[in-house]
Amino acid sequence: MAGLLCDDCKNKDWKRLAKPRYNVRYVTPGALTNGCLHWVAQDTECGGYPLVIAAFDLALEKFEKVPPPRDIVDMTRVELTVLGGSLVCYVHSVNDFLISYWMMKDYGVQESWCMFTVDGFGCPKLLFKYCYYLEG
Repeated sequence: MAGLLCDDCKNKDWKRLAKPRYNVRYVTPGALTNGCLHWVAQDTECGGYPLVIAAFDLALEKFEKVPPPRDIVDMTRVELTVLGGSLVCYVHSVNDFLISYWMMKDYGVQESWCMFTVDGFGCPKLLFKYCYYLEG
């Protein structure tokens, strides 16, 4: 991405912001909470392009990094959503029989991530996507 386009409501036009340091993995709408849109993205300024949680602050029009749960070592299986106003990471296991959910209780504080796990055969994923639809 050569830059980030942002809707300028005052001038009824689009404006180009500086090139972000994060490359979003998939074209997704982003998880909106605390005035920021969140994505799992590659950090282009770190060697090896590690996956991080990138947040775009809509008021300040800049990117920042949100600390992920310490226990998540493989960000390739992480998706983000919002539930009850809190940022949530959900991690698919290899066989999809186990889904771990991490909810950030205090935004921006790494120690505030709280984990719960759901066991099942695809039903929890369907239920969670339904909750995402209602909440998001």
